Amino acid sequence: MLNETELIEDYISQSTDLNDLAKILWLLLSDSFSVWEDGSLLRTRQLVERVKGLRIEIHVNEHPPPHFHVQTGNMEATFAIDDCSLLTGKLNPGSYRLVKWWHLRAKDKLITIWNQTRPTGCSVGGYRFKA
Repeated sequence: MLNETELIEDYISQSTDLNDLAKILWLLLSDSFSVWEDGSLLRTRQLVERVKGLRIEIHVNEHPPPHFHVQTGNMEATFAIDDCSLLTGKLNPGSYRLVKWWHLRAKDKLITIWNQTRPTGCSVGGYRFKA
């Protein structure tokens, strides 16, 4: 089974039409990909969910503690996966309450995506449950 970047590379190599290549370029430019110096493709952010105007993402190669990012309009904030405490940024009160409500229901999903998106050598590593 091919992973996402292998699928994209396979699609590019089989494309014979400029429109197909333009679609792939648009995807790469708009969907959080980066190209490493060795030419390999890496997703830099993973969309977790969209909730009533909130975009909830996990970034791939991050600093501790394990956390997720929330964007809405022109506001952005970062929350700890563990307890949903606000780490940085600011949201309006309604969005903040929505994030807290959502976190109670989606913490397992956040942990799964966090652990699946850790690249080799990531300084944070996988999420570990506290005893």
